[in-house]
Amino acid sequence: MNLASRIIRNSFFLTLTTISDRLAELVLFFLMARSLGPSFVGDYKTIVVYLTIFQNLGHYGLTQLVMRRVATTADRQEISVLLMNYGFAGLAIGLGLLVIMNASATLIAYPPHITLGIYLVSLALLPSVWRRVAEAVISGMESMQYISLVSLAGAAFRVALTVLLLWRGGGITAILVVLVITQWVTIPAYLYVINRFLAPVRFRPQLAYVTEMAHEVGTFLLMGVLLVGVGTQLDIVMIRKLTDAEQAGLYTAASTLVQTVFLIRPALLNSVFPNMASLFATAPDRFRALTIELLRLLTIVLLPLPFAALLLAKPLMPLLLGESFAESALVLQIQSWIILPSFAYATLSRVLVACNQERRNIQIAAVGMVANVALNLILIPRYGAAGASLASVASMLLATAITIVLVHRRVLAVPFGQVLGKPLLCTLAACAVAYPLRDWRLWLLLPLLAAVYALALLATRAIPPAALALARQFARRLAGGRGAVASEAAPPERP
Repeated sequence: MNLASRIIRNSFFLTLTTISDRLAELVLFFLMARSLGPSFVGDYKTIVVYLTIFQNLGHYGLTQLVMRRVATTADRQEISVLLMNYGFAGLAIGLGLLVIMNASATLIAYPPHITLGIYLVSLALLPSVWRRVAEAVISGMESMQYISLVSLAGAAFRVALTVLLLWRGGGITAILVVLVITQWVTIPAYLYVINRFLAPVRFRPQLAYVTEMAHEVGTFLLMGVLLVGVGTQLDIVMIRKLTDAEQAGLYTAASTLVQTVFLIRPALLNSVFPNMASLFATAPDRFRALTIELLRLLTIVLLPLPFAALLLAKPLMPLLLGESFAESALVLQIQSWIILPSFAYATLSRVLVACNQERRNIQIAAVGMVANVALNLILIPRYGAAGASLASVASMLLATAITIVLVHRRVLAVPFGQVLGKPLLCTLAACAVAYPLRDWRLWLLLPLLAAVYALALLATRAIPPAALALARQFARRLAGGRGAVASEAAPPERP
């Protein structure tokens, strides 16, 4: 199987994994939004995002570090050692973060029901770190289908149990309890899958091995601390403290739609990263080509989204969530501009990690965090959820610009015209068609705009030839498979 085919296969399975993980959150969000309103959603999301911040701190460095080590290790016995020792290192990190999470929640002095919820969900920190280490091992071995199987089972378990508890009158506490239980039950499932299909699992922690990792893990952990301040997670925590639950709910409504797009980001980049790490060491030209083609494809797919939000957000938000969320349309129109910069930033950050220059990411994240916190403190009290969206977009644009300059100078030259030129032209052509038709029904307008954009891409030859060739290859295989099935099913001709 060639490189492009492996990336597509792995991206498919990791996308399926991410969708299954987020499906319960998405279902619960829509249920709460339609029936309970912005204030309830704001309180629930504040608790969950608080957990997410500390989860990301716990596994941010471990995930990329483990994938890099596993991708360059052929000995399965060594992979087993990596799993156990990175797992125990993650456990120690999780314990420390659990204490910090609870102490910080007390110091911030949220309303009592939010503080109690944070105490409860902190119990999910330890299993979540173990889970990410196990998933990084499986990703490094490019066997993402096993992650999909476990995640789908976990998501089904969580949805079923949550709906049952809510039906019996449970509230926000019931939802949080199910979240914690789901994190814990996935650990034995992953250990079984790895031991059964990939590498023998041996519970043999080696203190010297863990000590050797400490320096690298510490670098990534610091990077994760700084990255909390770049993006949308910190914004929700600050909104709930500086304003009220309704503003947090309006921000959450827009953020949830944006995060739906982000579902594909970890899947795509985690499937590409092992190849980045190996190609940098063995084939620099292919490493450069892979990076540029990935940026081109991301631009083609993501650039139209903020323009679409400008035209469609006002009718879309009340339609999806009810009239109480009509004000979130402006928040979505602003926040959608974070999508493409966020993908580019995440891609180029992994380029730096693949090149063993992860320390540069710390400097970039520090700048982004300072900018985001400062802008939030200025804009949230005055503009609420819209101000937080402006802050997150501005800080992400700043971090992305710095990363592009750094990669351009130290790793590879990024051809900006090649990456941005044609997709921007095609997007503007679709907008020119969309504006006079903006009062059409969404179910008519969206397919029309998608068709116009696709035709413009084909006319300008914006899609990379390799991607078109791969699409034709898969289409031929699919058609061939159907033809074979049809021929087998057809009755033999009579003489």
